[in-house]
Amino acid sequence: MSGLQTSTDLWLVPVDGETKPSAWLETRANENFPSFSPDGRWIAYVSDESGRQELYVTSFPDARGKWQVSTAGAEIGSFSGDGRSIRYIDPENRMLSVPISEVGAALEIGPPEPLFGGEPMLVDVGVFTPDGKRFLGAARLAGDAGPALTLVTNWAEELN
Repeated sequence: MSGLQTSTDLWLVPVDGETKPSAWLETRANENFPSFSPDGRWIAYVSDESGRQELYVTSFPDARGKWQVSTAGAEIGSFSGDGRSIRYIDPENRMLSVPISEVGAALEIGPPEPLFGGEPMLVDVGVFTPDGKRFLGAARLAGDAGPALTLVTNWAEELN
């Protein structure tokens, strides 16, 4: 966008290496963590355009329309394997699922439903199986960080 000061934007990068990368969604806000729908017709992404990070969906490749998915902030989100819901992590580290359905060229966004009993997840990154029945994530331990690591320098002198 000429004359527009932008922040972090979403770019298309061809995997064939034949053409150059190009800006796809360029705004004054920060757009992060894009996720394609399984059919490739929609993109979910996190933007701070409202003043806090929220999850949005727009069509691809033309970016027509925009629907807000999260209601109280979002850290990262992705489509379910069947494309009928979007899952995201809120600022309290709870994972939520939002049903979505296509209505013509628009999306209908349902209310968020907590996953895992609404308990906070100490997960930095993770992925659901395509059927949505299992979740694999890299988790942080709560509380104690584990045993302390002791570094012994000049250990050869200690042996003498």
